[in-house]
Formats: sequence, C-alpha cells, structure tokens
Amino acid sequence: MLVKALVSAGTLPERMKAGSQLQSALRSIFAIAENYPQLKANENFLQLQQELASIEDKIAFSRQYYNDSILSFNNSVSTFPGSFFAGLLWQTKT
Repeated sequence: MLVKALVSAGTLPERMKAGSQLQSALRSIFAIAENYPQLKANENFLQLQQELASIEDKIAFSRQYYNDSILSFNNSVSTFPGSFFAGLLWQTKT
C-alpha cells in the first residue's frame, strides 16, 4: 500500500510524504525484528534486509549521478562556448 502510494505520487511533496511513511514503516518492521530473534534469523527476512540495502545503494548512486550531471551542466552553461549556446537556446524559448 505504501509502495503503491509512493509510485503513484504525482508531485514532489506527495512523493516526499509517501517516502517518509514508507521509511517509518520499515523502521517499525526492523524494530519489531529486534525483539524476535527467530524472525531476525529467518532466511526470508535476511534476504529482505539485503535487498533493501541494495536498493538504498542504487538510490544513493543514482542521486550522486544526478547531482554530478547537474553540476556538469551548470558548469558548461556558465563557461564559453556553452554560455553562448545556452543563451541562444533560452532566448528562442522565451
């Protein structure tokens, strides 16, 4: 249910709210697991933890790639000849 809300969220505030709710739910699950050693040792639960760690790593990598791309774009637009072409492009769109 929470994952569906996150995927179907249209605006950034909706995505942030859904992501926060999902993160809260996952924290609750892991807090419950701490009190149940049998669940904590369960193979399916261990697989879930590994998959979540993998997803978090992919998100962090994607976020870093995005930030690097934006930095590169901003640098190219602010220096010659990129600033010249960016100026031409923005003038035609406005």
